[in-house]
Amino acid sequence: GGGGGGGGGGVEEVKWVIVETNGGIGNQLLMAVQGLIVAIRTNRALVLEDMETGILYDFSSVIPMIDVRIPKKLGYGALEGEPEGRSTITVATDHRSGRDGMFLLGCENWGDALANFRFVRMQGLGDVHLALLNPHERTWFRSRFGNRLFFFLSRFLWSGEKEMGSVVLVQSTPQPRSWDGERRLDELIADLRGRGG
Repeated sequence: GGGGGGGGGGVEEVKWVIVETNGGIGNQLLMAVQGLIVAIRTNRALVLEDMETGILYDFSSVIPMIDVRIPKKLGYGALEGEPEGRSTITVATDHRSGRDGMFLLGCENWGDALANFRFVRMQGLGDVHLALLNPHERTWFRSRFGNRLFFFLSRFLWSGEKEMGSVVLVQSTPQPRSWDGERRLDELIADLRGRGG
């Protein structure tokens, strides 16, 4: 597995993983971690591209954020018929072509499957633990993260410390609960822990 681009050359030699984020904060974190998993293993730069709702986590407090305009200037997003367009592979894990994306992440050797592509476009939600099932990639990931891949990498991307003072709106369903309403996140967590759950 593995292999990739990133060596000692300039930005023209870098290979990329571009994650098209959308949805709420939970979806965005799952998408970002899946992209980070592929980026780490294939030695690529990670870019989070806002598709709909804005990036809701402040990932930049933990890792430097690369603007999507940089890979776009290098050919990312070109039409399929153009030479630069053939340097992009889309790994979709949802309704677009999710079966192919899930097969790549869960079964294929990523270094071989992605070697000829400068840009890996990640779309949709997928199980971030597929890397631990992949016969070509699992040994590498387990030797570094054990079975806690999401735990370690989600914490690497977002510690949550900066947002603990944020006000959140809690709405329980199907019945309202005593902790519903607008609350500071740190106060809500303390309240829930004090209740035993």
